Order: sequence, then C-alpha cells, then structure tokens
Amino acid sequence: MSILQRKWYEKLLARLLTLLGFSSTFAFMACYAPPTEEYDYLEVNPFSLSFPAEGGDRSVHIETENKWEVSVSNRFFDITPITGVGSSNIFVRASRNEEEYSREALVQVRELRGGTSQYITVWQEGVYYYLYAGPDSIIFSYEKGQTKHLTVSSNSVWTITEIPTFVAASPMAGIRSGDVLVTTLSENDSTGTREGLLTVQDTKGHIQYVIVRQQQK
Repeated sequence: MSILQRKWYEKLLARLLTLLGFSSTFAFMACYAPPTEEYDYLEVNPFSLSFPAEGGDRSVHIETENKWEVSVSNRFFDITPITGVGSSNIFVRASRNEEEYSREALVQVRELRGGTSQYITVWQEGVYYYLYAGPDSIIFSYEKGQTKHLTVSSNSVWTITEIPTFVAASPMAGIRSGDVLVTTLSENDSTGTREGLLTVQDTKGHIQYVIVRQQQK
C-alpha cells in the first residue's frame, strides 16, 4: 500500500469510528472520497545528490499517484527515465568532471495533474590538478655533456616551454609524472656563472620554474 493510500484509509477509518450511526456505509464512503489535493501529492528522496570528480551513479525515489516529468538545468549528467506514472525511481549518472571547478545543477520533478514540483540539487566536485618540478635549482660545473635529472610530477599533460640556451632537455613534454634529463651543450668559458630558467607548464595553466646554473671554468 502506498503512502497516499494509507493516509486515505486512516482518515476513512477515523470518520467511520465517529459516524457509526450512519445507515449506509456506501453513502458515507461516497461523501468522504479523498480530496483532490491528496492525489496531487509529490515527494522526492533525497533532495540533493553529490558526486566526486570521477562521476558515478545515484538514484532518487519519486512518490506520487500521478504522471510526472523531469527537467534539468546545466546538464552534466544523464537521467532515466524522464517521465513516468506513479511512484518510481529515477537514476542519475554523472560523467567525469575534467575541470578544476565544481559544478551544480537543479533537477525539477513536476507532478502533471496538479502542477506540484519538487527540486533536487546535483553537485559535483572538480578535479584537483597539480604540477611539481624539482629540484628547484640544478647546478652544473663548467664541462660540456653533463646530465642531471629533473623530476616532473603531474596528473595532466605538461610541456617545457622555456629553457636556457646552454642546456638541452629530454623529453620536452609528457603526460603525468616522469623524469627529464637536462644536459649541458657547451663548456662555460665565460668569466662568470651563467644561469637561466627552465619553465614547465601544464594544460591547466600551472607553472613551475627551475633555476639552471653552469659554473665558470
């Protein structure tokens, strides 16, 4: 028995107990039919859904006796079904959020007989993107052909966008974490230490700087 039916029978029983003097139970039931507004009853549970950045599946229960439909703003997920009759479950599937920012949408569930509406808030967190390049500085002696390791840690695509002219780096780009070999291209025969910045940037705009120095001969 649904919630609406149970509520109606409880009211009916209360009226019968107080009006036992009626000669015709049938006539009494006709007089005390459930009011229209009870048939327009609508409830949804839960009223809010939250998803991790990876996405996932959730369900919402709709309680009503009538036809209903679902409409969505700012859709970043799929809902099935979007129409139905009577009490039912709807299923919400959110795709992966590739952005750093969280996103939110409002789902309207509307009962079509009386126009009653309930709303469900759907929220999804953003991805935490990170980029690290270290050590903070690399120091070479004056010789040509020296190689040192630079470690890049990331969960996205990264590129070395700037490099001092006296060194080479390999690889110049990567996906996620990896090591970069930095090699001096020539001897430093100048009268002082030379230096420059090696710049690593990911597709989300994060930047890391590494100071590269080569000592004088």
